[in-house]
Amino acid sequence: MQNELPDAPALFLEHWQNHNLDNNQPSSEFLNTVWETSKEKLEHLIESDKNSKRFIDNILAGYYSDEQLIKQALEKQHYELCHWQETEKRINYRRFFTVNSLICLRMEDTRVFEKYHSFIKQSIGEELFQGLRIDHIDGLNDPSNYLLNLRKLLGENIFIVAEKILEHNEDLPDFWPIQGTTGYDFLATVTNLLTNTKNYDILKSLYKEVTNLHEKPSELVYQNKKMILTTCMHGEWDNIFSLFDKLNFIDYQKEKISREIIKKAIGEFMLACPVYRLYPRKFPLQNQSKKIVEEILEKAKKRNPAVTPALERLASVLLSENAQSVDENNKLKKFFTRLMQFTGPLMAKGVEDTYVSVQFLYCAQRCRRCHQCKG
Repeated sequence: MQNELPDAPALFLEHWQNHNLDNNQPSSEFLNTVWETSKEKLEHLIESDKNSKRFIDNILAGYYSDEQLIKQALEKQHYELCHWQETEKRINYRRFFTVNSLICLRMEDTRVFEKYHSFIKQSIGEELFQGLRIDHIDGLNDPSNYLLNLRKLLGENIFIVAEKILEHNEDLPDFWPIQGTTGYDFLATVTNLLTNTKNYDILKSLYKEVTNLHEKPSELVYQNKKMILTTCMHGEWDNIFSLFDKLNFIDYQKEKISREIIKKAIGEFMLACPVYRLYPRKFPLQNQSKKIVEEILEKAKKRNPAVTPALERLASVLLSENAQSVDENNKLKKFFTRLMQFTGPLMAKGVEDTYVSVQFLYCAQRCRRCHQCKG
C-alpha cells in the first residue's frame, strides 16, 4: 500500500487500509452502512489532519485538470450526469410527475415500507397524532395493497384519508380500509352548489371569445395529454414500452407487427384513460376494471383508426383470460400496474397542470378582469 501511495500521510494510509472498498459490491446494505461510515471518517480526517487534506486536494486537482481522468471516473459510476431536460427523452428512475429531484420510493418492497413507516408507527404509539393523510396515492405501484398494509400496521383506530381525485361517476374503491378522501369531491359538490348557472351561456360565450378556443373540453384534454406524453414524459413512455417488450407478450417477427406501432397503441391507451388509474384486485382483469379497459380501447380506436390493429393486439394482452397460466397473469399484473403508475401523472399534467393553467393564461393575457378579480 505504501508503494501505491508513496506520498500519502500515515493517517490517510491507515484510513485507506481500514476502509478499502475495492472488492465490495454496491448493494443497498453496503452503501447505507460501510460506505457511509467510510465517508464520515474520511471527512473527519480531512478536517483534523492538514497533511491528509493537502494530499487529497492534490489528487483532486490532478483530476480536475485532466479531462480524460474525469471521463474515466464518471464512467465507473452507476448513474450518468446529464442536463435535466434529458429526462424528457430518457430516464431510468421513477420521479414525482416530472420533477427530477423527487425520486419515488418502492413502497411495494416490504423493507422500504417498514423502514419508511417506522417513525410514523413510533409517533402513533406515543399518541403524538391520530390520523394520516396519504399524499398522491395513485403514484404507488399497488395503492390497494399499500393501504391494507398501512391499516394492518397502525390498527383500526387511526383516521386515514387519501388524496384521490375522483372523476365524474367514479367512486372510491369500497375495499380501501380508509375513512375517505382529502375532500376534492366534497369541494366539487360545494362549488356546484354555490355556482350560479343562470348566466352560463353568457360566460361560455365570453370564455370562447377571450381564449379563442372552440374545441370540446374532451378534445382539449386529449391534445394536452398528448403534448405532455410526447414531450415531458417521453422517457416514461419509452420505459413503459420497454417493459412491455421485455415481458415478451408479442413475437413481432412472427406476427409481422412493428414495435413502434405497439408503442403508439400503448400511448393511445394512456391518452384515452378517463380516470387517473384502475385498481384491479386480481388478474386476468374482471368486472368493472375489464369493462373500463374495453371502453378505453374502443375510444382509442375511434380517435386514431390507423392504430386499430395494434390496439386490438394490445387488447388481446390486457384482456387475456388465460387464468390457468400463473406466469402469464404475473406478467400482465407487472405490466398493468406499472402502466397505471403513469396514467395518473399523465392525467394530472395534462389536465390539472396544463389544461387549466393554459386556459387561465389565455384569460390573463387578454382580459384585464382576470387580474382585477384574481379569477
